[in-house]
Amino acid sequence: MEAIRIVKQLYVRNSQGIIIGDESIKMTKHGHQNALIFIHGFLNSPSEFKEIMNKMNGHVEADMYAPLLPYHGRDLGEAAKLNNKDISQFVETRLLALAKRYQSVTVVAHSYGASILSQLSIQHRLPKNIHIVLYAPAIHISVNTEENRIRNYFYSLWRNYCNYDLLGCEVSYDSGDAYAKIKIEEERSMLYKIASSVQQMFALDLDLRGQLIKMDQPFSIIIAKDDNRISYDAIASECRRINQQCRLYTFENGSHMLHYGYHQDQFIELIQQINDSYR
Repeated sequence: MEAIRIVKQLYVRNSQGIIIGDESIKMTKHGHQNALIFIHGFLNSPSEFKEIMNKMNGHVEADMYAPLLPYHGRDLGEAAKLNNKDISQFVETRLLALAKRYQSVTVVAHSYGASILSQLSIQHRLPKNIHIVLYAPAIHISVNTEENRIRNYFYSLWRNYCNYDLLGCEVSYDSGDAYAKIKIEEERSMLYKIASSVQQMFALDLDLRGQLIKMDQPFSIIIAKDDNRISYDAIASECRRINQQCRLYTFENGSHMLHYGYHQDQFIELIQQINDSYR
């Protein structure tokens, strides 16, 4: 209860309880026949894409959207309710609606958002005019080991919110290069790791390992070789095994939030190229 109280006092929220600055983003004034959608990562928000969307606005042949996922961008109590089924249903409903409105829809999904998108494709729940870009997908998560899953489970029997450095619950700013450091530090954070939510993400990761070959349409993967959260080698191996169905785009460095850092302009150019290729 004290953790919930502390985090509620950190940020100003709107009438829907969403933290100001973490709301969904929509840039549709150009009225294109194509849409470009960004789906954020675990306990993050659309704000992670705001800078690149502003840079792309008016320069990409697509209306752009970045929806806020359920249980995100609010408070610890809501974040603790996170479950993969609800978020998967939300993303499916959102994408089906946009696929009916636009001729072509390119979806760039980051980290946990990418694992949700992968699951939808594997389960044949996406329309054929959806084009998938998995950006550092949360599959083969480096810390998702049997030891850490057991540790997380037993900790959850005691309490759900963890901020103890000795237990690996410290807030980390290591997910980007030197150019990204300030942006990562400025992200709105819940300050605590949430055991129940981590269990959901870990479970989805395990379900998807080795399963990308079952995705029912061609897709792209973008990942940095020095990603600090995902095993680059495992992801690259899966993509190569799938052969022509999977196109792998790699960056030598940039870590998990490479679109924040030195390679941001290259990342934007790549997204524009992929989007244009589907028009």
